[in-house]
Amino acid sequence: MPEGDHNHDGPAHPGTEPGAREGTRSASITFASKPFVLVAVSLSILLVAIVLVLQYFVAERLPLLTEANLEAAQELWRTAGPASYDLDLKLGGARPGTVHVEVRNQTVTAETRDGHVPGKWTWETWSVAGLFDTLSQDLDIAQNPEERIQAPSGTKWSVRCEFDPKFGYPRRYHRLVTGGPEVFWNVTHFEPK
Repeated sequence: MPEGDHNHDGPAHPGTEPGAREGTRSASITFASKPFVLVAVSLSILLVAIVLVLQYFVAERLPLLTEANLEAAQELWRTAGPASYDLDLKLGGARPGTVHVEVRNQTVTAETRDGHVPGKWTWETWSVAGLFDTLSQDLDIAQNPEERIQAPSGTKWSVRCEFDPKFGYPRRYHRLVTGGPEVFWNVTHFEPK
């Protein structure tokens, strides 16, 4: 056989079977790539999980709460909001749970939190009027948490809210605090009476 001419049907190296060396190399590449594939798949799953968590908890696409949109929602509630309604909320963050509120003629007549009746002094908190009070207080604190509530230096509050376009009540709310508790709620049911 002339020099440089290789027979592709014969062994690549004398004394070995055809494809033996390639099979070994192929096996070592496959074996070496298994950890790489495992790490790549794990990182992909972790990345998807992080994106989903951020989308749900941080980037809910809720608008920033401002004085202007709060005042506009309160005005809409004053003019279009019913005097009597039932309201169900799902709470998340620092104190998760569910709340059911019944309001008749602008007075809270019944409330349950996680199926239990809390003290009457807390009932107003989860009415629409109480939700607006909370938003107003949180918006004020967010402007300067260090001064308003003696928060540690560097504390930032981000408050976001979506209002119902028909009645103006706060439909979804999210408060993020650096180094502090997260609070959010979603109105799951609203029924004028």
